[in-house]
Amino acid sequence: MSETLFDLEKPIKAKVVRPDGDVLITLRYPSNEQWIERSRRRKIRTRNLGGGKSQSIPQSPDPQDAELVNSLRIDESPEVDEYEAKRILDSLGSVQIDEEPVREGSIIRVPMRARGIDLVHALRIPTERERGSFLESSGIPVISHGSIDTYGFNLGAAEATYRQLCQESIGYKGMVPVPHMLAAINAAFEFIDKQLEGDDENP
Repeated sequence: MSETLFDLEKPIKAKVVRPDGDVLITLRYPSNEQWIERSRRRKIRTRNLGGGKSQSIPQSPDPQDAELVNSLRIDESPEVDEYEAKRILDSLGSVQIDEEPVREGSIIRVPMRARGIDLVHALRIPTERERGSFLESSGIPVISHGSIDTYGFNLGAAEATYRQLCQESIGYKGMVPVPHMLAAINAAFEFIDKQLEGDDENP
């Protein structure tokens, strides 16, 4: 476990590669409210291929991503456009989960790594009602046009569910970023599903 803590108040350096010279931006980490608002704006489009298969359709970057990143800058670096902003935000919100979660009684420990820092989330095993409530509240209604479905994701549901289930978060100084909350929930739910599949195969 690394000794460094994930600190939302600590300025972040982000590199933007440009043909006329790379730019290094210093910015604040987005607040959970800003992450949630971004998730409400973003839409996911899939094409129904038939036979239960679907294909994700790449989306153009949102100009409001550029507004968000530029508002978070705390130096005099040049402004970024929506393509650069999307890459920065996607990078800031990403985590690595290379190890399997571990169950300890009624707790599932989810190890992860973000920005070079080791982190652990200890979540209480949810009831089926809690899992169902999360799935129902996390989705934004689907809009269908022919074979293409458009839907969104309510990241606020992840924050609410995480607060219900979290027993301990290790490696943080202050608040846990909501993208990390979602990653921990997804990893814990996938772990439970694998256990259930194993029980079905070995009655």
